[in-house]
Amino acid sequence: MDESILGVLAGAAEELKGIHRGHDYAFWREDAAPRIDAAFRASEPFRSFNHVWIQTGDGGYVQATARFGAWAIDKLVSRQSPDEIVSAFQVEVSNNSAIYEDASPLVGVQIDSDCQLTTGVTIAAEPGDDLARLSHMVPFQAMRLSPGTAVLRQSFSVTPAFEKLDHSIDSPSGLAVTVPGRGERTRVRNYVRLACILSSVGPVELPHTQLIPAEGALFAAGHGNMTSYPMGIHPVVAFPVEAAKVKYAFDALGSFGDVESLGRSIDRLGRSRLSRSDVDRVIDLGMAAEIALMHDMSPSNTEISHKISSRAAWLLGSEPDDRAAIFRDMRELYNARSTAVHSGKLSAKSRLDIENADRLVSRALLAILGRGSFPDWNTLTLGFPAT
Repeated sequence: MDESILGVLAGAAEELKGIHRGHDYAFWREDAAPRIDAAFRASEPFRSFNHVWIQTGDGGYVQATARFGAWAIDKLVSRQSPDEIVSAFQVEVSNNSAIYEDASPLVGVQIDSDCQLTTGVTIAAEPGDDLARLSHMVPFQAMRLSPGTAVLRQSFSVTPAFEKLDHSIDSPSGLAVTVPGRGERTRVRNYVRLACILSSVGPVELPHTQLIPAEGALFAAGHGNMTSYPMGIHPVVAFPVEAAKVKYAFDALGSFGDVESLGRSIDRLGRSRLSRSDVDRVIDLGMAAEIALMHDMSPSNTEISHKISSRAAWLLGSEPDDRAAIFRDMRELYNARSTAVHSGKLSAKSRLDIENADRLVSRALLAILGRGSFPDWNTLTLGFPAT
């Protein structure tokens, strides 16, 4: 290795020690970065990596010029010595693997603490410290998120992370392996939304995901790349959510027998909370209840109200009076839903309490989820322990 690069870094470190104001640092960095960059580019082994293909995961890649100057200054600011900076380069080249992160704001969720759902998957609560809070929200400032909004963070590895540029071909020689891949990260994101819906009284959406490369990596790219997902109305308030409840629901979804059907029901519950009118909300709540409580059955309409109500009563009620009240409330919801579907409005005679109906549907979905699969409804409604 060309020893002169250590001298360049040592000189820059001395210059940095004499800077005590942010304004002065900005001017110094603008001047120092090109100087340091030029020194790296002229020295081996760095010169061999001036131009590279950088893989960003899931088949993505970019042609890039190594940003030695900015990278080295960031290392100096973090108090690394010249020898440590050179060593960091050697380790990154040797490993040739990068860690990226998908960061997705959980719009509508204010979680009470950080929640690690599984390896590499965390829901980050808004920090209490002012500076940390600013760092938490800055990547998403254009979204105008509600105060307290939590962020889902999913890390993934990309191997190989880079290769030297070969001008004879117009792409990397091979695509990197991404672990976990986009499909698995999408599944996790969907499960997190469903778990948060069940743990909250409000709507939950994840409309955007931002790509964040590992901090301090030289051969990483794509910072700030945004993926947006089609949706209508965004939640405007972040509702309080308990991390323990989200963790329980997330784990249960992962082991549930028919998560596609139950997930569709939970999704309808979430949609109902974004409805513009009580009519739309009742229709969605009724659909959520029907999907879950009439699973695998297609009876005539005259049977549905009774079956949904009796199943909810036996699923949730522990005493005769409890079951009678649950039966009555669920029947009121389904009848209101039928009226709304057929007439486009709610009956003036309806005694439905929509907030209570929301809580009732949430309870039913959580009860089914907690069993690990849909119950044997015939056994349940005969008063035997559900299987």
